[in-house]
Amino acid sequence: MKLFFEEHVEFLVAYIPGHTCTEVAEEFSKKYFPVTPKQIHDFKCNRKIKSGTRCGKPKNCGHLFPKEIHEFICTNNKGKTLTEITALVNETFGKTFTKKQLRCFRKSNHLVSGLDGRFQKGCVPANKGKKGLYVPGSEKAWFRKGNVPHNKVSVGTEVMTTMGYIKVKIADPDVWEFKHKMVWEKHHGKVPPGHVITFLDGNKTNCELANLCLISTAENAVLNFTRLRCASMELMETSLAIAKLKIKVAAITREKKKKNEQD
Repeated sequence: MKLFFEEHVEFLVAYIPGHTCTEVAEEFSKKYFPVTPKQIHDFKCNRKIKSGTRCGKPKNCGHLFPKEIHEFICTNNKGKTLTEITALVNETFGKTFTKKQLRCFRKSNHLVSGLDGRFQKGCVPANKGKKGLYVPGSEKAWFRKGNVPHNKVSVGTEVMTTMGYIKVKIADPDVWEFKHKMVWEKHHGKVPPGHVITFLDGNKTNCELANLCLISTAENAVLNFTRLRCASMELMETSLAIAKLKIKVAAITREKKKKNEQD
């Protein structure tokens, strides 16, 4: 049996967009004869008509933000911070929305305030003229003028690092230098770029000048990679000679290879 005739179909096709099945059923029942939301739903499916609503709610409308509030937020969102729009909505409608709820609403509805969070030209900082602002009572815990921290050490103090090197404090408040580097530079000047100072006997705490030797970073890498380091000064000098020889051989090999590729 045919339920809807041409007049009914025209009404439904025009009224369904933007309305739920319940709303359509109520309006149709007032105008013509009683129908159920399921009958309206079946009609929509058969005719492949989409209302544009989700989960039985009008489009862009929810239980938390009714249509009136939804439109109000969209209209007044521009140029307002999250705090401002939240306060405005709560004051206008007598609600208690949180900033988190308004943030989620903005995100889900792709609303932007147009604010980038930067200070505009001519803006007066909130703390202008308030230098030294503090919470009353906090001054009891302030350091007194001339107070010396209990862990402060004097210039010239020597400490050992976790890597076994000795460091010396050379200036306040916290300027340190490696002792072996200080000893070397005192007699030979600044360590040139691409070079390091090594210990001939392998003892990092022996910072005597006779135990220090300036080597290139390449030589240092060969000593470490080939495990040529030793605890004897005499053997260490031999190890350095071997390292230099290896570097020279590697350089000659590269030159030959480069020349062969060009030929």
